[in-house]
Amino acid sequence: EDHESFIELVQEVRRAHINVLLKLTKPGGTGFLITDFVSSDTVPELRTIPQEGFAEKLAEIIRAGNFFHGLNPFLLGELFKNDSEISPKVQRFRLLKPWPWDFGNRVYAVTGIQFVRG
Repeated sequence: EDHESFIELVQEVRRAHINVLLKLTKPGGTGFLITDFVSSDTVPELRTIPQEGFAEKLAEIIRAGNFFHGLNPFLLGELFKNDSEISPKVQRFRLLKPWPWDFGNRVYAVTGIQFVRG
């Protein structure tokens, strides 16, 4: 995290991963990117947030900067929508509503991006 090129490396890894997904999806085919993006280690209330308010609470948590590096779902969506290398390969995409994943000693907030390859 302290390396001067950390952010650029995270961005390149994220782009490369999405490009692999796109390469593996035939034109007109549907793909999914599923990722956890924050855990109860930094958001202990993940265990108790009601499902009907889950997405709104997580949007607030993300705006506060609490998410795993490279996995902000809003930034991932922006890549599908606006990145000059990625967006031309995408016919359409949608960000799925987040859900909790109970992993025993930890709960993760998980979301997905569904996309159609152009």
